[in-house]
Amino acid sequence: MGHSNTIEQQTQLNAAFQTYIDSQTAAMQTTVTNCTKELSDLVTKTFADSHITDQVLLVGGQYQHLQTMSEWSLDNVIKIISGVKAAILGGPVPAGSKGGDPANLKAAATSLAGMEAVIADAAVSAVEGLLSGLKSATSTDLMKNTTYKQVTEGLYLFMTVVQYQYSRSDFLNNNTIDETIYVYQSYASAQGLAKVAAMGVTAALTKTYADVVASDAAAVQQALDAVKALPMDKNFVNSYTTFHNIIDMLEKDMQANKQKLDALTTGAMVKARAALAARRRLAA
Repeated sequence: MGHSNTIEQQTQLNAAFQTYIDSQTAAMQTTVTNCTKELSDLVTKTFADSHITDQVLLVGGQYQHLQTMSEWSLDNVIKIISGVKAAILGGPVPAGSKGGDPANLKAAATSLAGMEAVIADAAVSAVEGLLSGLKSATSTDLMKNTTYKQVTEGLYLFMTVVQYQYSRSDFLNNNTIDETIYVYQSYASAQGLAKVAAMGVTAALTKTYADVVASDAAAVQQALDAVKALPMDKNFVNSYTTFHNIIDMLEKDMQANKQKLDALTTGAMVKARAALAARRRLAA
């Protein structure tokens, strides 16, 4: 479990606060258990609908983070994404996760060589999109969402997020605590990864970044729609702040991903023009 600095300090100093946090975490466990089953069902359905039969688990697990709303960020989630990406590419499996067959991980790492950056960018975009689509679950304090993303040909990411916000006047000056749990599984398909090799790294990168930019744009609109639909209840300010934080991060990441896509597209055009000029010289 990850904690913000404020919560970490408070739990070390105040046993009653730790008990309070534990009780709140226990209250959401039934929802998390149900979401984990929903995720597994989505994995089964997705591959069945796509007629994919050679999928193998690369890495899967659960990550939990607590932070106050005044400290809200995705920094710790991005660290976990970096760990999952490293595991997919042959590195150590992060804490709280389980890795698949080492041979499968090695094969995926070989197939995805040169695509390290776009895998991380696509995963971050997926998490931001997941958060932008949060919907109320069993209570107005608890929201959840489940999604599936094909990161690139042959690489699939399934995720569920459960977000629970709560506060008490005698702790942290009534500052609302955001407790978020992410459940994730990443799979590879040998047939799909073979398409990456057939396309070539540059073409695969270009297609993946184009998909990421489109996904970012859709998530921004989804978050804007969510803000417009927020009920004017006791959670309005916290929900409004959360969604606008997500929108800010999405727009920043979308611009960065556009720049990467533009660089790839420009490079491809320059090479194509050079090849055409060379052919014309030979034909002359």
